[in-house]
Amino acid sequence: MEATHGLRTALMAVGLCAGLNLLWIDGAKAAQVWEDCQPYRVAVFDGRAHTAYLGNPTWYVVTYANHSDAFVNRFVAVTTAAIAANKPLKILYDNAVGSPSDREVLSVEMFK
Repeated sequence: MEATHGLRTALMAVGLCAGLNLLWIDGAKAAQVWEDCQPYRVAVFDGRAHTAYLGNPTWYVVTYANHSDAFVNRFVAVTTAAIAANKPLKILYDNAVGSPSDREVLSVEMFK
């Protein structure tokens, strides 16, 4: 146990010195991540909206259960406008929520 704790401490120190962000939470990584994406498809279903991005097999999802109607409507409007203007988006999601192929969106912003 002591050797493992010492090894973790040493690895975290080396990682932090190298500019890496290491997060130890019982073996699981949990972090909010901004990702730059070029949307090409948006779909609205009962209770949720999804969007797909070029070169990325992941679907980003916004659910009415987790967000207000205004947030879901804004997500659809911003994504649709980005598709029409051929502009990329910045998507904020939590990589600890949802599956790797279906990420829950926390925020979306269009590049100017």
